[in-house]
Amino acid sequence: MKKYILLVFIVSFLLNCATTQSKANMGYDLVFWGSSAAKVRNVYNIGQEIQPTYSQNEPNIIKLIQENISDSIKNRTFLFVEDKLVQVSVLYNDDSDDNVRNLQTELENKFGNITDYNESLTDNHRLYVKTFVFGQYYPELIVLLVHAIDRKTTVADGLAVVYIWGKDIDINIFSGK
Repeated sequence: MKKYILLVFIVSFLLNCATTQSKANMGYDLVFWGSSAAKVRNVYNIGQEIQPTYSQNEPNIIKLIQENISDSIKNRTFLFVEDKLVQVSVLYNDDSDDNVRNLQTELENKFGNITDYNESLTDNHRLYVKTFVFGQYYPELIVLLVHAIDRKTTVADGLAVVYIWGKDIDINIFSGK
């Protein structure tokens, strides 16, 4: 009987771990969503010389930008609302179509299939922007793959992945509503 109780306990524990690990909304990379700026600075070795940028319209929103991270990542921008991590944007050095396809495959493996896709013109119609949305974990987590192309030169002008944590966050704060 004790063996069966122990077996049931182990199976329950393993199922709970598997369920917890399958939820991709727990955090970004090495930190949990909702972590403080101090925690992110510590984990990613962002020194005090990197000053946060404060939003003009909303003083509770701050950004920390980490530059020159690796050969593949140009910068990483951490966005905090009321000192809680709610968004991370990763800008890549290689904005080629091949890298877009590689990132798309990697994101699909981690966050499921694309749930939405949008094409738009921005920056006075200079940039053609493709946005792939991975919304399997919406509303807790939305992942965007954004690829910008200069319309005049047809040269890629940026590639980023944006991770947005939506749980317990008023998304209207970003639009000024």
